Formats: sequence, C-alpha cells, structure tokens
Amino acid sequence: MSQNKQNIRSLLLGSFLAGPRLIKHYPFLIFVGFLAMLSIFSSHRADQKVHEIARLRKEVKESKAAFISTRSTLMQASRATQVAERVEALGLKMPENPIIELKP
Repeated sequence: MSQNKQNIRSLLLGSFLAGPRLIKHYPFLIFVGFLAMLSIFSSHRADQKVHEIARLRKEVKESKAAFISTRSTLMQASRATQVAERVEALGLKMPENPIIELKP
C-alpha cells in the first residue's frame, strides 16, 4: 500500500518525468508531441475547408437562383408583344403587311 501511495505522489508531483530512465526518451516524447500537434492542426484545417465548401455551395445555389430569375425576366421582356408595347411610346408600330423577303 505504501508503494501505491508513493506512485500516486510521484504522479501528482511530476517527479516521474525526471526519472533517469525517462530522460533518455525525451527526444522521442518530443517527436510524439510534435506529431500530435501536427495531427490537431491538420484536423482543424480540414474542418475549416469543410465549412468553406459548405459556404461556397450555398453561394452557388443562390447565384443559380438569381441567374434563373434574371433569365426568366429577360425572356418575358424580350417577347414580341412586350417589345411592341414599349416601342409604341416612341411612335413605332408593327407593320400591318407581312415582310417580303427578296432572294437573289
């Protein structure tokens, strides 16, 4: 039981980190720590990319909706009857006789 208390005390005080057997493993522990930090950084960057992709997809959907709406409005405005109504204000009228094509 005293060995158990001694192990707990060693753990709480951190004296197990300065033991003679562990000092020779510090380079490896630093390397493992570096790999852990690299893994965390990589995961964070991947999450950022996922959020950016979701934002861009939403933006593309909104742009497509705006494009379709604008195209519909343009198609409506370019119909012959709509154009004829707008140019009447300028004094232009549709011809009463059909147009005759001359072929060479």
